[in-house]
Amino acid sequence: GYTAPFLGARYIPIYRLSDWPFGSQQTECEQCEYATLRVQAWPYGDYLFKHWRGYRYDFAPGDLAFSHNTNHDIRPQKYISMAWDHDLVAVFAYRPGIADLDLVADLGEFLADMGVIADPQDVYTLDFDKGDFTYNPDGSTVFIGNGIPDAAELYLLECVLKQPGLDLSEYGGVLHEVVWDDFSHNLLQAAADLPGLDAYVINVVAGYMTIGDYGLSRMIAETIEYHFAVAINPALYGNISGAYLAADADANRNGEKNLQTWKRTAATALSGVEALQHYAAKAISAQHITGHEGEGEGEGEGEGEGEGEGKAKARERANAIQIPAVGTMTLYRLGMSI
Repeated sequence: GYTAPFLGARYIPIYRLSDWPFGSQQTECEQCEYATLRVQAWPYGDYLFKHWRGYRYDFAPGDLAFSHNTNHDIRPQKYISMAWDHDLVAVFAYRPGIADLDLVADLGEFLADMGVIADPQDVYTLDFDKGDFTYNPDGSTVFIGNGIPDAAELYLLECVLKQPGLDLSEYGGVLHEVVWDDFSHNLLQAAADLPGLDAYVINVVAGYMTIGDYGLSRMIAETIEYHFAVAINPALYGNISGAYLAADADANRNGEKNLQTWKRTAATALSGVEALQHYAAKAISAQHITGHEGEGEGEGEGEGEGEGEGKAKARERANAIQIPAVGTMTLYRLGMSI
């Protein structure tokens, strides 16, 4: 069984899950001495789950409790024993505009308007790649691919933006706060440079500039000038995130460049959205750092769900399940309050 957070307090006086009126789960847990409560922090609106804070307790030999420090644990789902008091707080981060952010869809709209693709959905063929450039004999610039589809690069950026608790800085890897600061600044700069243009144009410009790759920044600047007759200066945009997100960077510092991570994804049978999800999950997973027990590894049954599936369903979950995202949530033996 599970219970969803809501304002106020909820008390659960029955410990044994076999006594709960959830028929499909009674058979599984009739032998459980105590109930296990699944607690999950869902994103809601412009609030994203950042990390847990506090302690949870489990059984140990001799029926004693032992604690797990959950500070900065970014896995949204926890399984806790109902036999002990818990001090478990879910911390949320306010990220204005994040609920509606879909950079790949924005790129599709942008490319369709530019006449590059016939339909915005064609962006999911992952054929558009203009992250590098060369020169014609006459000195004119020709934009070519850097090996990673632009949709995949923007999707990786979006995944970082939607994980406030992401912090691989201990290993020299990506840090959400740095990328968010770049992107927020670039949104404001793009809006100032391109007043009156559609939001998807602003988002795409900000996204390309945030990725921080020189080829991408130059390409989008020249594209905007050609189609809208507006000169934008890439030097005014934040690009520190390029140290993590550029094709020749290594987002999680596992020794494999982002380009190589994409090549491994491309070598699979995955395509479209599934390929994007696979690439992003591999590129920013701490589980792939040698010697590190990453955020993707479970503490108990059900806690080790893969990163890809979680991100794949984030938007669906946000729309389907509403929970308060302001304040904190504390769990007790007999209930829960927010």
